[in-house]
Amino acid sequence: MNVKILFVTLIIALMIVACGSKDEKSDPVVLDGTGWTLVTLNGQAPLSGTTITAAFSEGEVTGQSGCNSYFGPYTLDGNALQFDMIGMTEMACLEPEGLMDQEMAYLGALQAVAEARLVDGQLEMLDDSGAVILRFKP
Repeated sequence: MNVKILFVTLIIALMIVACGSKDEKSDPVVLDGTGWTLVTLNGQAPLSGTTITAAFSEGEVTGQSGCNSYFGPYTLDGNALQFDMIGMTEMACLEPEGLMDQEMAYLGALQAVAEARLVDGQLEMLDDSGAVILRFKP
């Protein structure tokens, strides 16, 4: 009987260790001084022939949104990330088809970002529901 109790206690202890504590926090993401290229926007690759970038320096983000340049402040507190007042140049690009729609979707996604995390060397940005809306490579 004692062997069964010991075995059950050991299994429960192993399960607790494997699950970890909900109060644990991952290391905060550091963005200052980094640059990224978009891999996916809402799960889709950018249009062929387009490049979307994000560079972070001293509380400011700058980059190319496909056609235009954009810029604005960001706030990072641990992994909580927020973009404020994103400005942009105002060029219109007709090629490739859908570029301006992609650009607006990207800038809209930036406004919806609530959290950032690093996964396998890539930067993921999540909305407030926890869905990955933007994924970047270095």
